[in-house]
Amino acid sequence: MKIRPARLEDCETIARVHVDSWRTAYRGLVPDEVLDGLSVADRARARREQFVRNGASQSSLVAEDPASGIVGFSIAGPARSGPERYDGELYAIYLLASVRRRGLGRRLFAESVAALRAFGHRAMLVWVFEGNPPARAFYERMGGRLLPDKKFLEIGTALLPVVAYGWDELPAP
Repeated sequence: MKIRPARLEDCETIARVHVDSWRTAYRGLVPDEVLDGLSVADRARARREQFVRNGASQSSLVAEDPASGIVGFSIAGPARSGPERYDGELYAIYLLASVRRRGLGRRLFAESVAALRAFGHRAMLVWVFEGNPPARAFYERMGGRLLPDKKFLEIGTALLPVVAYGWDELPAP
């Protein structure tokens, strides 16, 4: 598996991974009608817009299998919300279910941290669905500390709590 910077032409494949990951990871947490209504075309359009608008300030990475193509991705950049001392944020790490538990999440995490460091960030946070124990355990294994901050995301008909994990200093490479 190779980790590399995402390119504009990867946006549709990233969108497929995004939709598939949400449907497998969040079933039972996010309303079914939201998951069933996810559109690869809509996600690809949004990803292309984000890529063009924020490309200079964000790191977009893909995990690529030589045989099957892109199987995961991560996005990181300036913190969008949360305590001010956390200047960087890991926005997302998503992997296809078929490649989870092979170390790709750790590799994408480490490469995202390196990118944040290269952008000059000193600390970071990540927002995680409170009801997603596997993701929360992953970020705890990566050294994240549960912060007292909590917010709610309106997703379809549900108001879902998300919690923040923080790293007061970016983890060493």
